[in-house]
Amino acid sequence: MSDSLGDEVEHHLDAIERHIHAARGDVDTTADVSVHDFRIPSGTELRALRKTCGLSVEDVAERIPYEATTVRNVETGTNAPGRMLIQTLLRLYRMEWPQTRPRGGRDA
Repeated sequence: MSDSLGDEVEHHLDAIERHIHAARGDVDTTADVSVHDFRIPSGTELRALRKTCGLSVEDVAERIPYEATTVRNVETGTNAPGRMLIQTLLRLYRMEWPQTRPRGGRDA
C-alpha cells in the first residue's frame, strides 16, 4: 500500500468536515463545498485502510464505540456506514497510520 491511501484518509476527513460546516451554515457553501467534493469511502477502501494500519476488525472494535460485526458488515457492503462511523474509522486510521521513512531509510 502506498502513502496515497493516507492522502485518501485525509481527503475523506476534510470533505466530511467541510460538509458539516456547510450544513451548519459556518461557511460559504458556494466557495468551499461542492457536491463533487465528497465521496463516501467504499467498504473495500475502508478495509484496505484498516489493513494498512495493521489492525484487525477486533482491534478496531476495541478502540471505537462500535461492534466488530458492524465494522465487518460495512467492509463487506452488507450495511451502509453512517457519517459518525465513517468519521470514527477515518480518525482512528489517521492516528494508526504507519510512519514512513523518507527515501534513503533515515528518519526525518
